[in-house]
Formats: sequence, C-alpha cells, structure tokens
Amino acid sequence: MMFHFHYFKKALVSLAIFGIFLNIPMPVKAQNVVSRQQLDQLSLQELRILRREQARQARIIIGNCYRSPYIDSSICYTQYLQYQKYFADLDNYIAQRRVRGR
Repeated sequence: MMFHFHYFKKALVSLAIFGIFLNIPMPVKAQNVVSRQQLDQLSLQELRILRREQARQARIIIGNCYRSPYIDSSICYTQYLQYQKYFADLDNYIAQRRVRGR
C-alpha cells in the first residue's frame, strides 16, 4: 500500500510541476529578462561576463532539473533548448556589437 502511495505522490508532484510550467513563462525568460536598453549600456567586456555568468547558472539549473526525481526529463530538455536559443541570440547580439565597435 505504501509503495502505491509513493508512486502516486511522485506522479502527482510531476503533474503539478508540469502544470506550473504550462501556466507561467519558462524559467529562462523569467531569469534572463534583460532589456535591449540595458544590454546597450554594457561594455563588450561586461557583456562577456554577463554571458559567462548566465551560462554557469543555466548549467546548474539544467543539471538540477535532470537530477530531480519529480521533474520529467522532457521538461528539462525543453528548458535546455530555450537556454540554447537565448544564448544564441545573446551571442548574435555580442557579435553585432563587436562589428559596430561599441
């Protein structure tokens, strides 16, 4: 009986977390909200530091997601893909700034 309850509890927590992910923006957007104006005010060196720090935090978040027994790996993979897109966009922005010489 206890085994069934534990399995049910794990499934319920997974569904709840998945429901939360459906109802709110994914963490990537919540954690990395930086306006274009804010980015424009940073130097190239500061942009590189920002990108490195955010990449470090993303690795931690994704790693914790995959290690969690309550979060389905497909949710973690979706979050990973969002981070990949975010960093690709940020890398493009940094490259454009470098070309413009600012």
